[in-house]
Amino acid sequence: MANNDRFKKLGSIVGEGLDKVTSKISDTVKNFDKEQFKEDVSGLSKNVSDIGKKIVKTTAEKYDEAIGEDKYCIVCGKKLGLIGKRKIADGTLCNSCSTQFKEVAEHYSINLAQANSADLIELKRELDAKRKKQSIYLIIAMVALSLLGMLYLRISASREAAREAKAHENMVDVSTISYSIDTETYDSIGKKFKDAGFTNIEYSIKEDLSKDKSALVGIVDKIEINGDSNLKNMDWVDKDATVTLYYHVLAPEKEETNTASNSGTDSNATNNSSSTPSTTPSSSSSSSSSSEAAATYTSNDKDHYKDGDSGKYAYVASHQNYDIYLIIDFDEGYVYRFLDGDGSTDCDKVPITSGTLNDVLIITYHDGGSSWQNGLHFKYKNQPDHLILEDDDHFEYDFTGTSLKTALSKKSSKKIYNY
Repeated sequence: MANNDRFKKLGSIVGEGLDKVTSKISDTVKNFDKEQFKEDVSGLSKNVSDIGKKIVKTTAEKYDEAIGEDKYCIVCGKKLGLIGKRKIADGTLCNSCSTQFKEVAEHYSINLAQANSADLIELKRELDAKRKKQSIYLIIAMVALSLLGMLYLRISASREAAREAKAHENMVDVSTISYSIDTETYDSIGKKFKDAGFTNIEYSIKEDLSKDKSALVGIVDKIEINGDSNLKNMDWVDKDATVTLYYHVLAPEKEETNTASNSGTDSNATNNSSSTPSTTPSSSSSSSSSSEAAATYTSNDKDHYKDGDSGKYAYVASHQNYDIYLIIDFDEGYVYRFLDGDGSTDCDKVPITSGTLNDVLIITYHDGGSSWQNGLHFKYKNQPDHLILEDDDHFEYDFTGTSLKTALSKKSSKKIYNY
């Protein structure tokens, strides 16, 4: 009850105060003079303008007082600002030059305020030159280190290559030999394997080609190394491994069986041939020799056919319209050379002068007062299936082994000329 009375009294006091404020505002609005207000505002604006001018004037005076006599940088000529400038013995530095020459002063341990601009410029030039030289030395050092690194890598690679070479000593990397099966001849592929380092190269010949397939003569269709033909999976192989090249030559011509009606003619041909200094072995002895021979192109057995210094060997070089035959007869001491297929009936008989087919077999032609020599040798040592003939002008001709029996039969119909 007492509280209610207090609140009522307080409300009465506030109400009276509000009434007085309201009355005061009302009186002020009634007495407002517009002209006097404009005059008061104009006077206030003039006072503000005067104060601004005084501030600008004072600031300029203070700037000039702060700058002093120097208004431009003594080094670069830039107008000085209030911030960052530095006084030195003969002038003032701008903020930028102050930063640069502060670094110079610290490097040479001098008092920047006591230094003059000429000395600072010279010291800065020396410091820049010194740092440039250091940069050059750094570049040279980096290049030298790079070269040393490259040299180290090269030496390491050489040592690794030497270790690998030692590990593969007396071996051949088959994967590095480039050749083409079914398109390349045995002598070409054989040379590649020999040049690669293989020392034991053998040739397997099949005499099964007909004349219409003469383009395939000597073409290799298979290669084996120690009996394995999967060369694609090979890498390092012992150089003494056996390399076998398989290729084909023309099949021997079949001899026609003589009838009773022409036996006399054959006998006469044989008699005519025997009238020359040459002696042709009989059909039966030739047949016997072939059956015991190591290959059809020689009369030698398997123990001697690679020697190239005894028995008989037959070779042929096939051309488009004719074939050239060579019969090397160590028993008689002569080499027989004749053409077949061009209508020629002549056969040269040239004496063996010296040598063997594993070295060079020299034959000497004598015609009147003139003489000249040819050389014959196996294409590869101890590989008698392929022969090279070198004439007196040093041109070389390739010959492949052919049926001795067929070659002797063809020779028997030729007229022998002794040289």
